[in-house]
Amino acid sequence: MIMNNHDRDRDLEQQRYNARAARQIAGPTLGPDGAEGVDLVFRRPYLALEDLVRQHVRPGSTVLDLCCGDGTHSLTAARLGARVTASDLAENNLMVAQARATRAGLRIDTLLANAESIPLPEDSFDVVTCVGSLSYVNLELFLGEVVRLLRPGGAFIFVDSLNHNLIYQVNRWLHHQRGQRSRSTLMRMPTLSTLQRIRRDFPDLQVNYHGIFSFLVPILRLLGPDRAARWLELADRQLPWLHRYAFKIVGVGHTPAEIR
Repeated sequence: MIMNNHDRDRDLEQQRYNARAARQIAGPTLGPDGAEGVDLVFRRPYLALEDLVRQHVRPGSTVLDLCCGDGTHSLTAARLGARVTASDLAENNLMVAQARATRAGLRIDTLLANAESIPLPEDSFDVVTCVGSLSYVNLELFLGEVVRLLRPGGAFIFVDSLNHNLIYQVNRWLHHQRGQRSRSTLMRMPTLSTLQRIRRDFPDLQVNYHGIFSFLVPILRLLGPDRAARWLELADRQLPWLHRYAFKIVGVGHTPAEIR
């Protein structure tokens, strides 16, 4: 059988993430979880993610974290008493996610699966989250699964990059040249058109834009991390008409209650 570029690159990414997770397993420490584990100057989108999770999750809520990676963002909902399923295509990632949960005294379920075809019944979850992985999937297949798995009125919460800033495009291309990112992910980086497509399934989609000037971080660090982070936040608030050039986006939308 001939493997298409998407399938080939997906396998390459699976191998790459398995190798990275294996190093984490062998390493001395896993590092902090969630937004706390993100560099302060880039942390604000992940704090926004955690705020959205807190708004939508109650004890007993069912949450699916798709493309969960090493589970660092899966634990926010678990700490709120949700029943969390962390799913990823890389088995070593799931081992790290379980290790994180054990360290925190929390319970999560893990599921080895392709996010484009999840072996779970429809209407299974109140919330689906996805952090930094829209460029790794076929968007049509992925969104079809998100809609299928969410209960009517359920929330889809995501954080990802935006691909309208030439500086960030060049940086991602350099990562590709170094073997740190597959070609397919470059072609599928989220754009405003991606958000329009998501809005077809989630008509009330709300999006916040972060880091219009994140490319200045190497210079802004001279101010210190706290002041640099505050400057970036202020710039985002004062220059909203430049939001298409943001580094990160944070979105939340709900399936229409009458969808079924």
